[in-house]
Amino acid sequence: MSSEEIEVVPEIPMLDDEQMNVDNESEGEDDEDDDHGDDVDNSEEVMTDASNNSSRSVAWTYFKRDTRNNKKATCNLCSQVLSLPTGTTSPMFNHLRAKHKDIYEVCIEERNRKRKSSDSSNDQGKEKKRKESTMTRAERQEIDQLIMEMIAIDLKPFSCVEDRGFKILLKKLAPEYEPPCRTTFSRSLAPILYHRTKQKLLNNLKEDLQLAISQLSDNHLYCVAHTLNLVLKDAESETPVEELLTKFRKIAGHFHRSDPARQKFEAAQRAFNCEPLQLVQMVVTRWNSEYEMLERMERLQKPLSQVLADSRDSESISGAEWSKVNCLMKVMKPLYDATQISCGVKYPTLSMVKPLLSGIRNGLNSIEFDDESEIGQEFAENILSGLDVRFCDVDRDLIFKKSTYLDPRYKNFFYEEDEIKDIEDDIKLEVIKFLIPDDDSQELNTLTRESSGNQYSGFWSFMKKPTVNVRDKNLETLRSEISQEMILYLNSGLINPQQDPLIWWREEKNRYPRLSLMARRYLGIPCTSAESERLFSTAGDIVSDKRTSLSPDSEMRELQQNYGIRGGEGQQSGDEGHAQLEQAARAQTRLAGAHRVQHISR
Repeated sequence: MSSEEIEVVPEIPMLDDEQMNVDNESEGEDDEDDDHGDDVDNSEEVMTDASNNSSRSVAWTYFKRDTRNNKKATCNLCSQVLSLPTGTTSPMFNHLRAKHKDIYEVCIEERNRKRKSSDSSNDQGKEKKRKESTMTRAERQEIDQLIMEMIAIDLKPFSCVEDRGFKILLKKLAPEYEPPCRTTFSRSLAPILYHRTKQKLLNNLKEDLQLAISQLSDNHLYCVAHTLNLVLKDAESETPVEELLTKFRKIAGHFHRSDPARQKFEAAQRAFNCEPLQLVQMVVTRWNSEYEMLERMERLQKPLSQVLADSRDSESISGAEWSKVNCLMKVMKPLYDATQISCGVKYPTLSMVKPLLSGIRNGLNSIEFDDESEIGQEFAENILSGLDVRFCDVDRDLIFKKSTYLDPRYKNFFYEEDEIKDIEDDIKLEVIKFLIPDDDSQELNTLTRESSGNQYSGFWSFMKKPTVNVRDKNLETLRSEISQEMILYLNSGLINPQQDPLIWWREEKNRYPRLSLMARRYLGIPCTSAESERLFSTAGDIVSDKRTSLSPDSEMRELQQNYGIRGGEGQQSGDEGHAQLEQAARAQTRLAGAHRVQHISR
């Protein structure tokens, strides 16, 4: 965000007493409009005791209350009985307007006169009270602002300013203070607080954003699974398959929405001796759901075709369309497998990005297309082009290269000689920086070792040894040791792709003490956000509407318990148990991050 893009919002002054009074008056007008809709007079005079003439509506001059039913009144002019369900005088005024128009106009004039007299007396009372008060306008505005901040911080409703207990408290703390009505807070004070807070945030961003970005040294890695999904969507938009895929989505949606269709489909599956299964609905935000939808439909092709042929609510699928879908699935399969592998949590995944991309390209190039599979061939070519565009930095970014090099399943298998040299040089430099911090390097740089001082002089000067820079010697020795480790590491061969690299490094760390430090740094980086998304979903399930009082510690414990149970499925003996323990340790930071985000949103 540049400074030119930041919108500067001018500060809005606080409202004075006259403006607040206008808000109070408009509130009453809005309430009347909302309650009576199309009534011309918009009257809302509540029925009062007949003995209280000062507050009694002028309408009662022409009506008599029913002594047996308090919700009815009789017109003195025509003896018609009116129902008063809401307890207001609006039905009486409406009756006078419809049946006795002259009397109605007289009543309206009298009511307006009484209202003007009442408003004048009220204004005089308020003015008198304001003059007698020792509280200044600035003090009243300060309290208004503090109350508004309380409402914002504690997420209180605006109506809390009209609660009886709140008014009692204010009367005790500030006897001369009269709080504004709730609409003054919602329409006037809340926007003022919002704009002030927004302006403060924008000012802070303007000052600190560039500094924060300049100090950010961590590299940002995109989610590989999400990027693969984008490659697939790009290829679909460039290949004439969207209409076909939309048809299959509608068919899956039909069987999900219609219970009779679902029952017929289950009966058809039993007739073909198939286990009854539901069709998979494609979800835009769920990776691989489109492939899973097509795979399930192809698996249930016979019963599905039979039900669609007898259905009037959904189109049938032709043989040519089934052939096209079969071809598309062959193209989607390598991306589906790569996405499934990259979303794993019990093994390193960042080091697998380069091998996975190579596997996808090999899988697509090995598909044999016939003359009728032009659409599949075009689809595969578009996917290959999308991989080159969206994953172009994998062959340039040293983070991907170093992680793959340090994975004993791959090592230098996917790189040329010049690339291997660059990777090894960068790893050596990183190991040196890790083992010899900058402070120690500066100190070593000033150290020299001479042969016994100046004792070799004169005749014996030929025995004096040249000055040796200790730092340069130590660095050269360290580089040599790292190079020997690399040679030994590459000559040891590749391990089984199904073997856990973390367990291998734990067992071989004494043999490669310096490389193991770099393996620990890079092999723990995930290449997708899949596990974080799972944790967020789990936290959302734990903190439900009925568990809003759950403490953060309890929530964290339940998250950890859920992760431990889900991650501990299967055998836990030997290497598998150790791998799960190491994976659980790597997940602690993810758990803490998921908890913080969920707790803030809650």
